[in-house]
Amino acid sequence: MHKLIKCIVCVLLCFPLQKGLAEGTCCVRTVAVLPISGAETSDSAAIDGAWASIFMDAGEADCPIVVDFIYMQGAQNLNDLIDLMIEKSTGQKPDPDRRKTGVHSDLDYQFRGSLSHNESARTYTLDMQLFDPDHNEVVKEGSVSWTVAANDESPLGPKGLAAVKELSQSFSPLDEIIYDYERIPERCDIEPEEDPIEPKKTMNINIGNIVDQQSRTSAEWQWILVKVDKGKITNGCARDDFRAFQVKGGSVAVQYEAPDTCEPDEEKVYVYNTCNKESECTPVPMNEIGRETFKIEPKKIDGELEYAYEGIQKGLPTSWGVPMSGGVDLQFSLTVSGKIPFTIDLSQDPPTIKGKGSVTVKESNIQRTETNIKIDYKYEGIGSEDWELSGTLEGKEKDQRLLIIKAKKTHKPLTTSTHFIAESIVLFSETGKKGTNHCSYAEFRMKFKDGDILTWVPSDEMTSCKHTLILHIPCMKK
Repeated sequence: MHKLIKCIVCVLLCFPLQKGLAEGTCCVRTVAVLPISGAETSDSAAIDGAWASIFMDAGEADCPIVVDFIYMQGAQNLNDLIDLMIEKSTGQKPDPDRRKTGVHSDLDYQFRGSLSHNESARTYTLDMQLFDPDHNEVVKEGSVSWTVAANDESPLGPKGLAAVKELSQSFSPLDEIIYDYERIPERCDIEPEEDPIEPKKTMNINIGNIVDQQSRTSAEWQWILVKVDKGKITNGCARDDFRAFQVKGGSVAVQYEAPDTCEPDEEKVYVYNTCNKESECTPVPMNEIGRETFKIEPKKIDGELEYAYEGIQKGLPTSWGVPMSGGVDLQFSLTVSGKIPFTIDLSQDPPTIKGKGSVTVKESNIQRTETNIKIDYKYEGIGSEDWELSGTLEGKEKDQRLLIIKAKKTHKPLTTSTHFIAESIVLFSETGKKGTNHCSYAEFRMKFKDGDILTWVPSDEMTSCKHTLILHIPCMKK
């Protein structure tokens, strides 16, 4: 809870500064004196009180570090009172595990001290450390010794209090000592490995020269948060729209993947600092400390043409184009289907299209002979065509383009099978028109968006055929 409040305070302090790049980040740091080891309880409390009063009397420091000094004994007394009130009102004993963490776990920095006593020399020595519990580091340490009179039972007489105050001066100003230790990131350099970069390609965005306001390299445990507008960052730990990285040696390699786009585009990279100093990945973005722009430019676009043709011809059997007398029925069908991959080369003007692939061809022919006994003749064949695509990508109207594709087809032999079926049914003779199949699928000219389906059916009473074209260009999906 204390850390949440501290984070809110940091945001409020920094809010007026969020105008473009950071003018300076203001962070709150909680500090307290832990119980002094080697000292009687009363002596430890006395040192705690004296030490706390010295720093509390100094008042709150200004930004960039605002020190929130906590009087631990006072906090402990308050906790004891709360526990007593809960016990009296509910009859429940306080949770001992809570006391193991308590206020200590929320501290950014701790003053850790030990008191030693040389009885023969009647001297006391107080050793103090300013300790960073998040990173297990001693920020600063010092010691002081003093002598007491033979009949003085307490180490904190006038000489002791004077010695404690003297030692405290070496830890003052406390906010500057903490800032010099942390060196909060305020500026950085952002260098993409490629500019421009092609869609779907990956590269490193190198963030270096991460320094504080005085151009000193920030502490290696400091966090920065990075985000981009269009592509995605594939390393670092996720924090909402950001990826978080520790400064380490003052440079970070951010792994970036460009989006799949058909149009030239622009990418922006943003880098923020944070007031969070925990070693776990929990940073909250505070101030923007860097921004960079680079281009995304496609050179080629991959796509796929999905084609389907269905043609049915009904009419009289023919012999060299002349209807056969007495013939009663003819049904011929042709289906062509397949997918042909292609590439659009954007370096050409206009962009050119090339592709190769195969489609499946199926033919079926059913006819009846002129006889009093119905005999069906059924022919089936299956094969393929090799298609070679070429064309251009023309101008753009709103969100649609004009695509012109020509297909050069090479037929392959069909594998066929023939069936004869006899039935005892008297046939009736009738006249009809000659069937024609004039549907062409050699050239396509269409306006499209990715995934659009274009179909058309020619008008002919003897011929029914339908083309279906589906263009798949993934990078054009929105």
